[in-house]
Amino acid sequence: MAGQVRSGVGPRRFRLRVGEEWFTVEVQQTGHDAVRVLVNDEPVDVELAPMSDAPAAVTPPPPAAATPPAPVPAARVAPPPAAPVRGVADPKRVVAPMPGKVVGISVKPGDRVSVGDEICIMEAMKMQQSLRASADSVVKAVHVQPGQSVAVGQLIVEME
Repeated sequence: MAGQVRSGVGPRRFRLRVGEEWFTVEVQQTGHDAVRVLVNDEPVDVELAPMSDAPAAVTPPPPAAATPPAPVPAARVAPPPAAPVRGVADPKRVVAPMPGKVVGISVKPGDRVSVGDEICIMEAMKMQQSLRASADSVVKAVHVQPGQSVAVGQLIVEME
């Protein structure tokens, strides 16, 4: 985590992107070297240590046999199930994941979109976020326009 969690201050909320997946993260100091992180409302207790105090990664010795070692899959924490407000539960509806302003619309009715294609760009707290298609589909209707303020869960684009 970049930066420091400030002691004596209430929880701080962030939007965190891991790969193509967005998460809502809330960080609250619970002790001198500990914080509680809420990832999409699921609590995770985390211990912090300065880089100089962190345990060094241990590299196992190379195998004695001449066969190459099997690849080790990268560690990955499974994300919690997608919240309905993100539009994943209903791929036919792209909704606002947070209150903010629509900065731009990247599609129009009749456009074909594929998973991951940008639908629109929102701005909240001076940060921009791309909303992307969660399924291959065709744009049925666009319900907002650039410059419009939207509420959490407000319908932005409807798919066929």
